[in-house]
Amino acid sequence: MTPDRTPEKRKPLTWAEVPDAEKARLRDREAAQRRETKKRGLPALPVSVEGLWLVQRGMCTCNECRGEVPLVVGKIVIAHPHFRAGKGSPGHVPTNVSLWLEQCNKREAGPETSAMWKGRRFEPDLTRTKAKAKPKGSFRKPPKGYVSPLSKDHPRYRKGKM
Repeated sequence: MTPDRTPEKRKPLTWAEVPDAEKARLRDREAAQRRETKKRGLPALPVSVEGLWLVQRGMCTCNECRGEVPLVVGKIVIAHPHFRAGKGSPGHVPTNVSLWLEQCNKREAGPETSAMWKGRRFEPDLTRTKAKAKPKGSFRKPPKGYVSPLSKDHPRYRKGKM
């Protein structure tokens, strides 16, 4: 464990000790993530934030903390151990939702996003409209009335000498 992840001496908060503003924020975030997941066409079931807190005993359950570091009010996020954007994702269901510290979620988000886009780079995007084709090379249509200097109709066209 890194020095900033060492288990603190203080005990984790119980759900009753969590401020009401934080409870409301966590409930709102859970509902917002459920709506976002549903829009993506993935399974989305309601998850009780209080139930998560009780099951996790007020501790961060990421792969690095493993239930040894207490959650800090104001720095708690609703995380999904299996990301919600990929094919075969379980979505927003009780088995895929956890309470993590903000820094733990940031640490996991980078590699997860990178892996997701590496897998999607050859997948066609059917929602994207086709861009208008640009003319190839430097060819541009000349203005109306323009006569090329190479044309016989040009006033200064040089006629071949015999």
